[in-house]
Amino acid sequence: MSRTKEALRRSGPACRAFSLIEMVMALGVTSFALVGMVALIPVGLSSARQAADATTESQIIQFSRNELELTSFTNLAVWTGTTNYFDNQGLPTTQGAPSQIYSVTYAVTNVALSTNGGAANPILINTGPNSTSTNAMVVQVTIVNRTVAGPAATNLFPIVVPNAGF
Repeated sequence: MSRTKEALRRSGPACRAFSLIEMVMALGVTSFALVGMVALIPVGLSSARQAADATTESQIIQFSRNELELTSFTNLAVWTGTTNYFDNQGLPTTQGAPSQIYSVTYAVTNVALSTNGGAANPILINTGPNSTSTNAMVVQVTIVNRTVAGPAATNLFPIVVPNAGF
């Protein structure tokens, strides 16, 4: 009889545990959630890379704008066809350097703006690369990222350079 009392004491509420079925169900739910989270990792990495590229291109545009504004307004035409090279931090580097990721080209362009939304009454912001009669010149900056394939590798940015009188 002592064995029966001892067996009843062990099988009571104090000795309860999870069953095998409960453990398998918990493991299944957990693995389902983990697989879903692992599937999101490539999307997150891609978004992070695009954000880093956009930030670096913004720094390159700021650098380019500063350089253009320091150039005499009558000499802005010298920037046409010029190519600069930058690393992954947006810092200038040399062509062919291992750190060179971005190449940047410049083109001074004539741009006509319309006062009424059509081509009938254009206002020329820029009447020529060597003109000092205008208040601003438009420089098209083309940034090519060599680490990105396809059309997403090239981005165009217009920079309006005001005539600061020098």
